[in-house]
Amino acid sequence: MKWLHLITVFIFGSFIYVNANDHDFLKWALIYLPMVIIAILAISKKINSNIILLYAAALIIYLVVNLEDYAKWSADGAPSMFDLESANVEVVREFFGVLITLLTALAYWFGIRRKPKTK
Repeated sequence: MKWLHLITVFIFGSFIYVNANDHDFLKWALIYLPMVIIAILAISKKINSNIILLYAAALIIYLVVNLEDYAKWSADGAPSMFDLESANVEVVREFFGVLITLLTALAYWFGIRRKPKTK
């Protein structure tokens, strides 16, 4: 299981690195860095499922607040996310980035809640 946590650290660390030259780097670092920390804490088995749930709730709030931008992209006929000329494409890429982060956080939450407590 440790290697899955290390893969998570690598993936979300890479997400942070890729956004290093972006104008809103701090926002993306704050979105992705907690997932890196959660994976590291999971390796050391010092993670509380309530922290993950709080992080997931914050991601859900972010997605709901930005749902209008996703709706605009969808109303435009859902152009390819790789088409750099289309309007709202950057917004939908960001939406799916946060959605992937949310799904990963929820997977961690379910995984930690499922594990039996040892004394």
